[in-house]
Amino acid sequence: MRHMRRHVILVAAASVICLAMASCSSSGSTSPTSGASDPGGQSSSSDSSSTAATGSSDTSPSTSASSEGSGSVTPGGTVVTRLTTDAGTLDPALSTVGGQVIDTFLYDPLVNIDKDGKVVSGIAEKWDVTPNSATFTLRDDVTCGDGHVITASDVKANYDYLKNPNTHATWIVSYMSTTDYTVTADDATRTVSITLSQPYGDLISGIAGIGIVCPGGLKNPSSLTTGSDGTGPFVVESATPDVEYKLKARKGYHWGPGGASSAVDGFPSEVVWKVVKDDSTAVNMFTRGELNLLPVAGTEAARLAKDPSVTKSTPVTSTATFMVFNQLKGRLLDGDTAVREALAKATNRKDLVQVMTGGLGEVTNTLVNQKPIVCDDSAAAGSVPTYDIEAAKKLLDDDGWTVGAGGIREKNGKKLSLILMANDASKPLWEYLQQVWSTQLGIDAQLVALDNNTTTERLFKGGNWDVSLIHIATNLQATWTQILMGPQPPNGLNLGSNNKTYAELATKAQTTPGQQGCDLWVQAEQASFGAMDLFPLYVPQSQWFAHNVDFTALWDGGVMPMSLRTTG
Repeated sequence: MRHMRRHVILVAAASVICLAMASCSSSGSTSPTSGASDPGGQSSSSDSSSTAATGSSDTSPSTSASSEGSGSVTPGGTVVTRLTTDAGTLDPALSTVGGQVIDTFLYDPLVNIDKDGKVVSGIAEKWDVTPNSATFTLRDDVTCGDGHVITASDVKANYDYLKNPNTHATWIVSYMSTTDYTVTADDATRTVSITLSQPYGDLISGIAGIGIVCPGGLKNPSSLTTGSDGTGPFVVESATPDVEYKLKARKGYHWGPGGASSAVDGFPSEVVWKVVKDDSTAVNMFTRGELNLLPVAGTEAARLAKDPSVTKSTPVTSTATFMVFNQLKGRLLDGDTAVREALAKATNRKDLVQVMTGGLGEVTNTLVNQKPIVCDDSAAAGSVPTYDIEAAKKLLDDDGWTVGAGGIREKNGKKLSLILMANDASKPLWEYLQQVWSTQLGIDAQLVALDNNTTTERLFKGGNWDVSLIHIATNLQATWTQILMGPQPPNGLNLGSNNKTYAELATKAQTTPGQQGCDLWVQAEQASFGAMDLFPLYVPQSQWFAHNVDFTALWDGGVMPMSLRTTG
């Protein structure tokens, strides 16, 4: 499988990408012996979390493609599944949420992380990675949809494109820790070398999250918004934004994770994502046969889990939800830690678990929420504000916000008015908090509900909002650096945090190995909670369900592309 470190995000969406996919997998099949493992060769390598990794593919091109054209393969049918939010764009440099889910079917990275956390081959057949540099030898048979064979120069062009500030690549800093890197390529030896300006202990995992775009796509990036130009097992057949995305399988694909091939019985000929934002609607479509593969959480998952005719996964890792504050210059919450802390203290997170998951979830107190835990950050939980309405009121009183006409607090003639930005998925949460904050704190809480693409645009382009949500699944603290430090919108993802303590500790932690580095990350996390840069809320429990489809689930939004099989 591909290491979908296409992290994170986003606003008020019900699903986001899981980091450290090895920890997020769960299989479902119609028989005890099928669908539970990654259908490809393995490679000799070290754990993805180690500081260095050297390996090579154990599966030769001729072996991995041996069944192609043999006549013994039974073609698969169509897998129809669900996106909880529109893809927005399928361009892998810019995509978030739904787009990232689909991109894993369209684009291959240099190496992959399998479901056991091991580095396995991708476009590259050999690799040698240290915290400072990485060298890859490419396979000689990886092709684009137009037949072009991927070269070392093509890979270099991708990495150069991603670090170009004019590209505005969404997650390149999270993948690579920096854009200050150099890339060299030798087409004769099929080798690519990447050198960082400073060490980064998780370099191999970051590289495993970067899909390679073919030359045509790099020359015309706008074509990737609703199309594709990659080396992956599928290509875009049609795309109707906010309605449906249809992919068709490529013939001859045999360079998947560890040399996995699509020339196997039941590998789907098509995969279709229907955009279905409401859980109840999605479950009804599933029971009517309009969907045959469905991720769902909360009470709807509990309802389906009781149906003995449905194939189901064990509960899979879900995406944690965090409250974030607009601290950009000129906003009311800029520099006002007391108001941010009061909002947190007036939020009963146990109630939110009931409202948003039907009780099938739990409160979270840390930035990292996925297993295996690379760095235990449980000690940071003590810095998270606890529920206390009276303490919240006192914070506002002490900060000079007095109750005025109509019960709304004022300070220096200015009302305490906040815009709560929601989309369809998060609207129930914000309706609940709007009522609590208005009646109990005296805040003029204005709810604005928008579609996911608009909320994402406003969140990361400096739009008009004060409090919102992001959803992140990760086992690495470094994921958070783009949100808690660095450039602000529209040039970056930092929502206005100017936490110098966090920035100093996180910068040191990125280049400090072992337990000492972990201790620095925990201190950085404590500094973030202490300054109320964000507030951890809850993690729901999720499951996948299927009719006549074998699969291996990665997290609450994606499955391993090469694990899919139709069985009826």
